Amino acid sequence: MPRRGTITATDNPFVEVVEKKLADNRIIIVDGVVGDVMAHEMSFRLRYLASTGKQPITMYFNSVGGDVLAGLAIYDTIRDVNKRAPVSIIANGACMSMGVIILQAASTRLSTPNTHFMLHELAMRNEGKLSEQKDAHQHALRLQNQLNDIIAGRTGMTRKVVEKLTERKDYYIDPVEALKLKLIDGIVGA
Repeated sequence: MPRRGTITATDNPFVEVVEKKLADNRIIIVDGVVGDVMAHEMSFRLRYLASTGKQPITMYFNSVGGDVLAGLAIYDTIRDVNKRAPVSIIANGACMSMGVIILQAASTRLSTPNTHFMLHELAMRNEGKLSEQKDAHQHALRLQNQLNDIIAGRTGMTRKVVEKLTERKDYYIDPVEALKLKLIDGIVGA
C-alpha cells in the first residue's frame, strides 16, 4: 500500500514514466520514515541497478529517521552495492537520526543547502518485565555503540566526541556544520 500523500503509477501513468526515466539515469528517490518497507525497496532498487552496470548510482534522500534495524539493513546494502557501483547520496530536506547513519554508507555524501540534520542517542520503549527491560537495555547500548562507531569511523571523530554530540539530546545542525563535522563531503547547489 502506498504511503499517504504519494502518487503511484495507478493514480497517474506519468509517475511510471518518470520512475523509468530516473532508473535509466541510475537515480533513486528515497523519501519517508526508515522502516521495513523502505529497507525492502532500497535493497531491491540498489541491487537491481548494481546488476545492470558499474556506473554510479545517485540517491536523493529525505528522512527524519526511524527504525534502527531497518536502517542498518539499508546501510549494509549500500556498502555492499558500493563494491560494484558507487552510490552517492544527496541529503535533501531532512537527514535525521538513522538517516545520518544511512548517509555514512555512501561513497560520496552530499547535501542540498537547506537540509536539516539531527543526531541523537537511541530511544527505547519501556515495556515488559524487568528482566526483559534489562536485556533490551543491554541490546540498546550495543546498538548505540555500533551507531557511534559508524559515525566515528566515517568522519574521523573520536567515539568520545560522537558520544558527546548525541548524549541525552537532539543535536540539530545545518549542512555547513555537517560539513565541518565531516558527516558530508560537500554541499551541492550552494
